[in-house]
Amino acid sequence: MSAEDDNLVRRYREGEGDAFAALFARYHRLVFNYARMTLRDASAAEDLLQETFLAVANGAERYEPRGHFRAWLLGICRHRCLDWLARRRRRQKIATETGFLVLEAPVLDSPRQDLQRRERLDLTLAAMGKLPDAQREAVTFYALKELSYAEIAEVLGCPINTVKTLIRRGRLRLAKLLAKADGIPS
Repeated sequence: MSAEDDNLVRRYREGEGDAFAALFARYHRLVFNYARMTLRDASAAEDLLQETFLAVANGAERYEPRGHFRAWLLGICRHRCLDWLARRRRRQKIATETGFLVLEAPVLDSPRQDLQRRERLDLTLAAMGKLPDAQREAVTFYALKELSYAEIAEVLGCPINTVKTLIRRGRLRLAKLLAKADGIPS
């Protein structure tokens, strides 16, 4: 799909808006899912989805086809997510220092019949939040099943074997955390 993506980027650079629409249609779910898993906030993930594709539109001239478009796209999303998390930490620190409590509205995006699935997702996301950053990112990319090990390595800027190790260790730790949450002795 990389050659197709490269062709779409080239066509977008030449002024074909339909090419950008095709890239968005192909990757918007991947970007949203990554942002949602990283931020644990559907509303913020929507914002980051828009910011990411705006950055792609504005930075298409800088894309070099020697890499993978998906890795480049998710690298942009990853940096936007890290910036968002840093801003949230600063806001929380200021709120704590000034004595103001910042409350965020709960996200109600699941129907009632999905309650059990939603609870399991919440447990999984909470457990993923306990993983070291590198493991969490590698496991997230792996869980989305959209990237190869090589593409994950490209996004994270590390060797493929490191990615494999991060995923293996992250999945093992995640399994232990989920078993503990379910009351299963390890």
